[in-house]
Amino acid sequence: MIKIDVRSYLENEGLTPISLETFNWYIRRNLTLQERYDLEKIWDDYTRRGDAEGTKAWYTFSYGKRIEELDCSFSELWIRTGYLNCTEAILPHIAHFCESSEVSNVLDCGCGEGINLGYLSLCFPEKSFTGIDRIPEAIELSKKRLERLGVKNGNLICTDCYAFAQTNPDPFDSIIMLNILDDEREAWSDFQELLYDTQRKTEAIRPLLKDTSKIFLSLLPYPESEFKTRLLGPIESAGFKISQSFITTYEMNQKSHDHYTWILEL
Repeated sequence: MIKIDVRSYLENEGLTPISLETFNWYIRRNLTLQERYDLEKIWDDYTRRGDAEGTKAWYTFSYGKRIEELDCSFSELWIRTGYLNCTEAILPHIAHFCESSEVSNVLDCGCGEGINLGYLSLCFPEKSFTGIDRIPEAIELSKKRLERLGVKNGNLICTDCYAFAQTNPDPFDSIIMLNILDDEREAWSDFQELLYDTQRKTEAIRPLLKDTSKIFLSLLPYPESEFKTRLLGPIESAGFKISQSFITTYEMNQKSHDHYTWILEL
């Protein structure tokens, strides 16, 4: 039984909702004019080009820039404008996914600043959790979070799923892939790039799985109809099938959004 309330956990981590107006107020107070100009350019490159260089620049800034007034990262401040509601909605499902007695070691692929990893490590001290992310600043934030929480069952590695799979680690019972397949989708003019990236990532993680392992694949926002017609093919080509699917609805910026999740298995 999961005994840690998600909202209480987030509040204890200083993650409480703020409006876009408040977000912009903190940005004006904590970023110089040059930093705001650089941020606007990085965001424009990220959303317009969506290539690996633009994506890395955006996340490097997000995780690396400190908002000194609040003692948090830019990423954490950004999350509080609306994505926090998504986190609160989806975390209980991830915890339930990890709760099974058959699950003892879990990989969080693209763990970011370790919000999910921290919660799961607290909920299940008897299980082992590994978080990987290709952005060094994200791993540093995750390490600080786990240290602050006092958990000892979390392991963090700065790498991506391709390089990590080649190190021949012990297979995992479960893998969490939260929004790592479609973070550049809207910026890509050629959707074939996304299809290739989807198949490449799902193929890459196969060495990390046991025959009985499952994957928690969750995308925001991605209608199930589009998933089935555009992404399911590459995923099936990589040898996976859907065993379960569900939709989580949450509010962001006074609008209702759907978060789509699929449980994959070999």
